[in-house]
Amino acid sequence: MDIKELKHPIRKEIFRKLMYKKNLSFSQLMDKKVRSNHFNYHLSELIKAGIIKKENFLYSLTKKGDKIAVYFDTESSDIYMPPFTSVAVALRKDNEILLSRLEKGPFKNCWAISAVGRLKEGEGLKESAYRQTIERTGYTPKDLELKIIYSIKTYYRRKILSQHLHFIFNCKNFTGKLKETTKDRTNKWVKIKDLRRYNIFLENITTLKHIDNGGITYLEIVRRHDGKKFTSSKVIL
Repeated sequence: MDIKELKHPIRKEIFRKLMYKKNLSFSQLMDKKVRSNHFNYHLSELIKAGIIKKENFLYSLTKKGDKIAVYFDTESSDIYMPPFTSVAVALRKDNEILLSRLEKGPFKNCWAISAVGRLKEGEGLKESAYRQTIERTGYTPKDLELKIIYSIKTYYRRKILSQHLHFIFNCKNFTGKLKETTKDRTNKWVKIKDLRRYNIFLENITTLKHIDNGGITYLEIVRRHDGKKFTSSKVIL
């Protein structure tokens, strides 16, 4: 997680101290090896960023600071980017599946299972699946069943591009009219036998192998993207 206001070691140390104890005075936070005006500058920058606050000459973390603290490693003073969470709904009819082509990077022009998108803060998985189906496809789901959980790492040129938890819901009954395009998607019904003709997220194939299994399937996947398409997708667990 790249938080520019916490890149400097002095700011990291201030932040670390306030994680353990709030309402510290300037002298309690002060690093005696640093000039007071220099230290005060970094303190002021953290206040300006809304990460810490000053009340009655005492300093503590703000709500924003508390959120950052969840991802702050006190031993290394690094802030780790957590895996994000996404939700997808597999809509099928006869021998077709609804796909959604992404119109923005980093996976522009790749076809994913509709509807798919990130979980919003405070939102439940099923709630997200229901919302996204309506927003992204125009269909209203009548049943939603969680079938697959993925842990996915995506590599680009040997470096991790993204890491996320991906929850797949099955939807057998839905009503409404398809939105062929939305702000950042193009939707299309595709024959399942023709899937590989499209520039798809390769785990779509894996999804269709497991989505009708009983219970919930958990899989860990490593996939690679060359900037235009996915070149591989391997189940490692």
